Amino acid sequence: AWIAPGNDRGWTWRLRARIDGEWRDWSASQAFDVETVDTDCGTLPPPQQIAPPDGAVFTHFPRTTVREWGAVPQAASYSLDLEVCQNPTCIEGQTTATPPVTGLTSTSYTFNFVGAQPGRWRVWAVNGSGMPGSKSGWRQFRFTQ
Repeated sequence: AWIAPGNDRGWTWRLRARIDGEWRDWSASQAFDVETVDTDCGTLPPPQQIAPPDGAVFTHFPRTTVREWGAVPQAASYSLDLEVCQNPTCIEGQTTATPPVTGLTSTSYTFNFVGAQPGRWRVWAVNGSGMPGSKSGWRQFRFTQ
């Protein structure tokens, strides 16, 4: 079926059974969204990370910093992972993860980093049904003070 652009959200469906010639009660309505033509119904692509560049070194204090990424079509929100690294290269298994930042509706996130140390971040889109898309790669950064 073809769905007009902009008419891909807020659909509902319900059903009822006919048993021995008698119609039974309708089921509860269930809401759903549909994908537009030429999209991968399985997952949203990872957002393109914009800033800061991988390997950025910051010398400012306080450690207020902004993470920016490009918009993903069909994204209803974004989620972000931030990790503190125990060594300069952020080796997997040697990081301290903070809880993911979820429900972001813009394509940037401003926060205060916890110390004069290295860290890394990645981001992913979430569709209108709450299904997470593919995560971006990790980008590393470091604060010197």
